[in-house]
Amino acid sequence: MLNPNFSPFPVLTTERLILRRFINADAANLFKLRGDADVMQYIGRPLAKTVDDAV
Repeated sequence: MLNPNFSPFPVLTTERLILRRFINADAANLFKLRGDADVMQYIGRPLAKTVDDAV
């Protein structure tokens, strides 16, 4: 069984991508994604109507 350890949260870096924990400064960009019907069409969550919904 896998027991991943996310403390501290890992930062994964490639030549073109950095995967890291979301921070408060990411909220507006997350809202753009979570509020876009095309982006969310296959994700079983309602569209975000506010930044707080997205977070």
